[in-house]
Amino acid sequence: MSYHVHITYMLTNKDQIKRAGELREEALVVFADLLGEDPVCRGTSNDPSGRYDNGELCMIYDHELDVTLGPFPVGEWSMFVPVHYYNRVVPWYVQHRGEFSLLVHPNTGCEYEDHSIWAQWSGDKWNLDMSIFTPHTQTESFNQTLGTPENPSCQPEAKFAPLETMTPLGLLLKSCAARACPAHAEAKKECVTVSKRTAKKNSMTSDVEILERHVSQYMSLWV
Repeated sequence: MSYHVHITYMLTNKDQIKRAGELREEALVVFADLLGEDPVCRGTSNDPSGRYDNGELCMIYDHELDVTLGPFPVGEWSMFVPVHYYNRVVPWYVQHRGEFSLLVHPNTGCEYEDHSIWAQWSGDKWNLDMSIFTPHTQTESFNQTLGTPENPSCQPEAKFAPLETMTPLGLLLKSCAARACPAHAEAKKECVTVSKRTAKKNSMTSDVEILERHVSQYMSLWV
């Protein structure tokens, strides 16, 4: 699973479109250490747009700022956020969205639920065109396996958060495919499987405890 962060704005206001673009440029600077030299999401054979099958933090450029795509009735731009970057990325958008509404939703493949009952809004909530999705149906945009060349889960050193901003997982960034990359992996793209024994040895918090901590921490942001 991963997340999308969407900044939404009025397409009828040219000045607001300009300011929305400026916020995207600001985000590129703020997250430059995680985005690396090429911040653009890479497409795959399954998903040429790069919106879904990515194992790295990246910016989605699937349309111009002065047009939009369904299900949005307004302008939007977005960022692809792997689970292990949620801590670092989402609070910044909540605090710096300014005049814009922010939508954060998971990518489970169940796009109807992702954009409705599982979505989180900060600011005014827009009514999305949910007719383009089918309830309780998983799309085929999620067939790539983390760790493959088409959807790598190991990234160069520049893609990892600095040590002082690491997630509760410590030195390892773990994916839902139970793969992880050492934070000092440099430019290598070698993934290692983290066993429960290794996790215990490194005093890593259990997945359940991490989830409970994240839910508790971020639920407070939406009150």
